[in-house]
This record gives sequence, C-alpha cells and structure tokens, in this order.
Amino acid sequence: MSKQHKWMKLVALLMVCSVFFLAACTNKDTATGEKEKEKKEEVKEEKPLDGKEIIQKMNESYATINNFGLKVKTTMGTEEVERYEMKVQLKPTEATSITVYDPEVGEINGVYINNLTYIKVADMPQWELVPAEEDFSIALRQFMNASKVDKTYNAEFMDAIDSTEVKQEGDDYVVRIKMNSDKFTLLLAKQQGVSGKFTTATSVVTIDSKTYFPKKTVMSLEMEEQGIKVPTVTEMEYHSINQVEEIKAPK
Repeated sequence: MSKQHKWMKLVALLMVCSVFFLAACTNKDTATGEKEKEKKEEVKEEKPLDGKEIIQKMNESYATINNFGLKVKTTMGTEEVERYEMKVQLKPTEATSITVYDPEVGEINGVYINNLTYIKVADMPQWELVPAEEDFSIALRQFMNASKVDKTYNAEFMDAIDSTEVKQEGDDYVVRIKMNSDKFTLLLAKQQGVSGKFTTATSVVTIDSKTYFPKKTVMSLEMEEQGIKVPTVTEMEYHSINQVEEIKAPK
C-alpha cells in the first residue's frame, strides 16, 4: 500500500471521528421508622439535579485539565467502523498523539505538535514529517480542536438539547441528553458539513460528581439519507486526566 494511500485512509477515519466529536446509589438503613420518615422528607426537599447545569460545570472544569487520554470506538449497525486511542496535551504546549487500529493497514500512528505533523505505520522504518498542506496534517489539526470538551458542548450544542435526565451512580453523575433532531441536523451541517437528516440523537455522559471531569460518553445517532436509516453508536472513554506523560516530537 502506498504512503499516500495510507495517509488518505487515516484522513477518512479522522473525518468520521470528528463528526461524533461531539441510577442512584443508596445504602440500607437500620434506623427507626421515625428516622426513615425524616430522611424521606429531606429527599423531597432536595433540589433536582439539572443536566444542563452539570454539563456547564463540566465545561468549567476543563480549564483545570492539562492533558487526558481518550479511547473511542464507533459502530454502524453491527459493524465496527473505527477504533482509536489518543492523548491530548493542552499545556504547556498543545499536542495530540493518536493510534488508529485499522484491519487492513494495522496501527496508524500520528503526532501533532508545534504545528508539525508526523506519521508512522507498521512498515515504515521511522516517523515521517507530513507537509502542513497535506490533508492528513489538516485533518489532525482540526481533530485537535474537535477533541476539546468545552468546544463540543458549546452554546449551540446546548441550544439543540430537547431534554436532559440525571441520575447519580456512586460518585458519578450520569446525564442522558436528548437532542432536537432538526436543530442537531443543522448544527452538524454547519460545523462539519454533514449531509443527511438525523432522526435520533441521544448522548449519555458520565461525569465525576466531585471534579466534574468527563469520564465516558456514549452517543447514539440515527441518520436518514436517501430513505435509508443508518444507526451509529460512538463510545468515548476519558482516562488519565492530568496524568498523561508529556507528548514530544518523534525522533
């Protein structure tokens, strides 16, 4: 497979990625019936959790994030169409490293740092610098922006939300978001140039209730194009927040 073909294959995968970028836990009480009654009254007086407020606090928490790891898998129907892992560094220098797992090519590795883009696949003896004007370089730079949580859940995204439902599972908030299909269709057309109508768009976001850091997102989309409905599920798992080793340019 030619070098250019490998680059274009990764560009296609990154473009798919960027489109999708963007239970309560109780303890048994052995106290008296009177205490149980008091607890029930306290619960009634508690203010219900607001999904949009929690998402906003997650956005605010992003200011304290210097780096994080991310694992992503997307399926269309029953077929896995992409799987990759990436590390994003925001401070001291913005940088991204990504590994795409491709059944044909194998692992495709890319690094973006200091406005330079590098690529390496299994049969390449060393990392190669990709010119800035190449589609792969452009795609990775765009993907760097798409990976920013506070940009994903921006004001336009919030305006496209129909409803939210919040449950607490242990130390996490689980926010189920239902998007307005028409507004979401227009939003992705504007941001990503995506054609076709989204008939369903829901997202389940797991957020640490103490730090408000994102932990996991499962987005379920159904798009109708030329009369055919295509279901897509993207799972994104955040990890190692503020614990990722510094990303450096390959040698």
